[in-house]
Amino acid sequence: MKVGVLLVTLALVPACGHDSPTAPTPAFGSHTGTWAGTVSDDSNGSGTMRIELTELTIDASRSLLGGAWTTTFADSSKNATGTVGGILSDRQLSITANPTPPLTCAPVPLVPPGTFSITATVAGTELAGTYAFSTCTRSAPGTITLRRQ
Repeated sequence: MKVGVLLVTLALVPACGHDSPTAPTPAFGSHTGTWAGTVSDDSNGSGTMRIELTELTIDASRSLLGGAWTTTFADSSKNATGTVGGILSDRQLSITANPTPPLTCAPVPLVPPGTFSITATVAGTELAGTYAFSTCTRSAPGTITLRRQ
């Protein structure tokens, strides 16, 4: 009898007053929205960039970022669109903007051509920093300044 009572008690104890664990629900961060401004590098010249960004907050200091981008230059053959993805950690942004469709080069370079590798600081409604724009033969350094719209 004592063994039966002990088994029933052990079976019921885990259910008392405890909820089942659940995965955290990602929250859209305050950087979600449209960012637009200027870009400039030796390969493309000066132009504008627009990013439609979605931020998913991981914790108080880190977020994942994704979205779509468009660049416009005086030479319309250099205009491009694509996808963007990266991370925001303690106001430091590190994202990669890849063109759609991808550009092709022969022989195939290590970094996909048309890619913007952006490193920036986010302060309030401004995102400012540098990027490296990859061409088929080299990487052109540039600057970026975007404002939240």
